Amino acid sequence: KKVYYQAYKIGKPIIDIYGIEEELSNISYPAYFLDYESYSPAVPLFDKFHPYQQMVFQYSLHRKESPDAPLEHFEFLSDNWINPLPSLLERLISDLRENGTIIVWNESFEKSRNKEMGEMYPKQKEALKLINDRIYDLGTAFKKNYYVHKDFKGSWSIKAVLPVLIPELSYKELNIQGGSQASESYRELIDPSISPEKKESLKCDMLKYCELDTLAMVRILEAMEEIIRKRP
Repeated sequence: KKVYYQAYKIGKPIIDIYGIEEELSNISYPAYFLDYESYSPAVPLFDKFHPYQQMVFQYSLHRKESPDAPLEHFEFLSDNWINPLPSLLERLISDLRENGTIIVWNESFEKSRNKEMGEMYPKQKEALKLINDRIYDLGTAFKKNYYVHKDFKGSWSIKAVLPVLIPELSYKELNIQGGSQASESYRELIDPSISPEKKESLKCDMLKYCELDTLAMVRILEAMEEIIRKRP
């Protein structure tokens, strides 16, 4: 893209502070930072699912009551051979409470999963619809090129943005470094033949990966808020 070439030529990021400020005006506190992990087998593992359906088995959630409030973390990971959704939905709806912006990265994924889960579990359908109404996609500012850095390499994915804005946070330190790896790990995690030691180790790795996805959004938002505070 032309704007990425311009950032490369001038050797510094191209930042539209007013564009970023307009985007962040969509966020109201308390702010929740949410990420799902899912598994989509050809042959469904449990009743109610269809082939290749993205079954959510894990989430990470960070919460800040205000911009300066301490960070809280909540998480869920189904680690046994049972349908994860009944327990997951109960916890998720409780953790997200009823007010504040729910921040994700690439909103179509979370919104689609919420809609599907609401169709499968009609008692939670309205709660999930209200959750979708509160979702804001933090990647939008980067998708709209309000912050362009040559090292994004033309991508607005969180794995492109994070090492540039927050270099001290890295997926490279983790044993699980991507969504597809996390997805495949779930099938291993719930296998009844897995050893207790392997199960505990794998569970720890999966929790760390998903937690970094939401912590990354927290730190990127803080960096964007700092840009606005420091504007000339």
